[in-house]
Amino acid sequence: LFNSLNSIRGMLYEDAHEAKTLLQQFRALFRHHFENKQHLQTLEQEIELCQLYLELEKVRFEERLELVWLVDQKALAAIIPCMSLFTFVENAIKHGITPLIYGGKITIRARVYRGKFTLEVTNPIKPNHQADGTKTGLANLSQRLELIYGKHSQLSSHIVNGSSYQVTLVIPFTAKK
Repeated sequence: LFNSLNSIRGMLYEDAHEAKTLLQQFRALFRHHFENKQHLQTLEQEIELCQLYLELEKVRFEERLELVWLVDQKALAAIIPCMSLFTFVENAIKHGITPLIYGGKITIRARVYRGKFTLEVTNPIKPNHQADGTKTGLANLSQRLELIYGKHSQLSSHIVNGSSYQVTLVIPFTAKK
């Protein structure tokens, strides 16, 4: 929230119209956080929420933040725990993009295969970088997955080739009716 507000404040002096648009996005994001009482939502809804956040972050990172969306059409209807994709994307920016001078690319993949929904987020990492996070977001999501799906979910993360970090969520596929 703090970084988003600073981005908007800076934009006030450059482009008042754009700052107004950013404030509307910030308001929608903030409203979702406090008014959403659902525990589950479609991937499509989660993407819409993430895009509000990412528009704010694009102001801060400019060309340092590149996004690649590889989302199967069928996956958009998947029912997922609220804030799961958001958590992955926020962590990718905080621990992946922020420490890198030139930023990098975050790749978001979602697909359905053999009755399973898979969500992957991959981001670059600084070589030998140790994330200073508490892993609270991933721990909370892991607990929620256990409550919702029991042993029928997987949440994993690992470093790929020493240069990328990937987090993967696999849950049973259920779609919005």
